[in-house]
Amino acid sequence: MQPLISRTPHPDLPRFKYAPLKDGEFRLLRFLPGNTLSCELFHAVLESIPTYYALSYTWGSAEAYENILVNSTSLPVAYNLWTALHSIGAYIRDQGACIWIDAICIDQGNLLERGAQVLLMTRIYSDATMVTIWLGEHADDSVLAVEKIIEEATLISHISPGDPIFWAESGSKCHTAWKAISKLLNRLWFTRAWIVQEVTQTNERMFCCGDSLIKWAHVAITSFVAYELALYSTTRLNPAFFNSFTALDMFSNWRKSKSRCLLLNLCGELRVYDSTDPRDKIYAIAGFASDISPGDIVPDYSTPFEDIYINFTALSLSKSPQGHELDFLGFVIRSSPDSEILRPIPDNLPSWVPDWRTKLNIYPFHKYQIDIQADRIIGTVYSGSKGTLFSGFVEQKALQVNGLVVDSIKSLSSPSFVRDNSRRETYAILKSSWLPSNSSSLYNPPHPETNEEAFLTTITADTIDASNDIIPIRPHSFDWNAIGIERLTLDNQELSIYASDIIEAMRKATYGRRFMWTEAGKMGLAPAAARVGDRICIFFGGQLLYVLREREGIKWEFVGECYVHGLMDGECLDGDHEYRERVQEFVLI
Repeated sequence: MQPLISRTPHPDLPRFKYAPLKDGEFRLLRFLPGNTLSCELFHAVLESIPTYYALSYTWGSAEAYENILVNSTSLPVAYNLWTALHSIGAYIRDQGACIWIDAICIDQGNLLERGAQVLLMTRIYSDATMVTIWLGEHADDSVLAVEKIIEEATLISHISPGDPIFWAESGSKCHTAWKAISKLLNRLWFTRAWIVQEVTQTNERMFCCGDSLIKWAHVAITSFVAYELALYSTTRLNPAFFNSFTALDMFSNWRKSKSRCLLLNLCGELRVYDSTDPRDKIYAIAGFASDISPGDIVPDYSTPFEDIYINFTALSLSKSPQGHELDFLGFVIRSSPDSEILRPIPDNLPSWVPDWRTKLNIYPFHKYQIDIQADRIIGTVYSGSKGTLFSGFVEQKALQVNGLVVDSIKSLSSPSFVRDNSRRETYAILKSSWLPSNSSSLYNPPHPETNEEAFLTTITADTIDASNDIIPIRPHSFDWNAIGIERLTLDNQELSIYASDIIEAMRKATYGRRFMWTEAGKMGLAPAAARVGDRICIFFGGQLLYVLREREGIKWEFVGECYVHGLMDGECLDGDHEYRERVQEFVLI
């Protein structure tokens, strides 16, 4: 691409002023003829729009900015956007197109307009002829990375797993290029929350880095295959380096699936992404969630984020189908004093409200059984409060629910943050640190099973993801011998996949949680924030069991959801015809 020449607006030029938008209007930017950066900003309507591109980029530091010429006036923009305009302006103009850029086309100082335009962003990006992705200027051998992506895009799928020719020797140009690709795929753009809305639709997408253009399909082929091949121990690159792009592909697939594109699930996956404004952790995905209606969430940047999070949680409770009203509790991640990862974040949120600013993806226990082939929800996973209906409500920032105290925590392990180990290491670490040698004296089995059988079932939360069938499957009878066999030594492909599914279920169930023994002699999984003496409760209408900490009177602090082996199918209520006499009201604060 031929960049435009910089021309700093004359200091005597007036500052650009926005004219108000009418209903249904938005603004577009047109690059004017010539070799200098000069633009026209005009109003357009969604029902009759010219050909336009949409820009996806990182805002960057608010302190570093440059002025551009817009409608013969001066408009300050962030430096990273300024570099993008210089690099792609002539290309877009030569295509006969305009461009939509949030920082320029939305009056960011007008909170009402900002909220109204956010509601239109899903359509703005979906109607764009092309979404142009600006990764920044060339750096860290990115020229070499771009060349390698283009070179390998048509050849990479034919290379056999672990082939040394693929990765080449350390220090060679080929190996340096792969390292450069991993750096390119970990630039700041890949951490932005808004990219999930901007680039996961089906329209054309193009990456721009410096003066280079890269097709989305070329990056997709390279990153997907590189991620899979990097999983083999014979390679010398971390698969996590290529995971940023595969995560975007997951969101793209979810957008095509009504059963997977649920609001809470989207918010949970978005946790690891960055947003300058904490409210955008909700607004960035509200436009394409399948289980809410237009108007359920109206962007409002004048209300404190704490109130937005509380109102969002109340909305989730009211919109959820029967049996799923309390699913949001699975996304509560409380701080733990003995964990370097779960440090407290100052806030004024009630204990039962998920804090979406927490950049840690601790997976909630499964709530939905989904038929992947039919793309439909076929049932719930657990039934801890079997046969009861939810009857709670939110009032004055408190959640009131009915239920029972069924047990309390007797002992706890340290929290697990095992994620990237091999199969054998994952199980060995959990067993050695979580299952004490005297476990037989602690365990009161609900079924005729050994301690280790119960332990193995517990650390997967009695589920397994069968990626091409029903997810998750529960209850499940595992072939635990598969755990001790490394992937590369397996001759049977199905056994290899099966063992991977087991370990994946184990990692999701245990990550960010503690192994616990209860006073009744049961084993389970508790949140990292749990303490000895915390109560284990059933909430009517809830699938899981829940850990609470008693405060004063009927007020309780919510700690998190938990799994208790042998109590996940309503066993606490089976045969107890007098349990209603023990029902109590919990006020979660």
